[in-house]
Amino acid sequence: MLKLFQKRDFLVRAMLGFFLGMICLGMLVYLVPSGPGAIDDSGTAVASVDGQVITLLEVNTKLQRLAGQQQIPAALRGLYARQLVDQLVFERMLEIEARRLDIRVTDQEHADRIKRLLPVVYSGDTFIGKDRYTAEVQQRFNMNVQEFEDLIRLSLLEDKFRHLVTDGITASPEEIQLEFRRRNEKVKIEYALLKPDDLAASI
Repeated sequence: MLKLFQKRDFLVRAMLGFFLGMICLGMLVYLVPSGPGAIDDSGTAVASVDGQVITLLEVNTKLQRLAGQQQIPAALRGLYARQLVDQLVFERMLEIEARRLDIRVTDQEHADRIKRLLPVVYSGDTFIGKDRYTAEVQQRFNMNVQEFEDLIRLSLLEDKFRHLVTDGITASPEEIQLEFRRRNEKVKIEYALLKPDDLAASI
């Protein structure tokens, strides 16, 4: 039983390690320019992943949106900007790996996620209209429709990668029950302590 769980833990670690390695490789690609055309000559590019440029405008847009949601101390803006660059690099790497593995988000999956996040844009199964949809997205998420839908697609891709790692790991009901008992069952022992000196005095 223990070997079975150890084997599964190893597989999970191996898969997560693989994806982490891919992300690290992508970060190496964008940190080390690969030629004159790798980084935009205008100076607005802050990173490049497999030829896809991440611009300063993208980072600033996300930073401004974040600043609208929470107070960012001026001394920490650089740190936040760096984290946003890393996030954008991760998103690009996710898309590249999804294309390589032919992992796709269907229109139905996309629509279902929008319905779940914004149920008000549907009256039953009828779409309320693009204008009201745009207004709802702007009001609730402070972004335009294209950014909102791209974010949903990336979220669905992340879910698919997560399922790719975890779906192959299964445990039967018996295994789950045995593991639950191993972790939670306790043994209660009652005993009496007899000292020879105390017994000798009573004889």
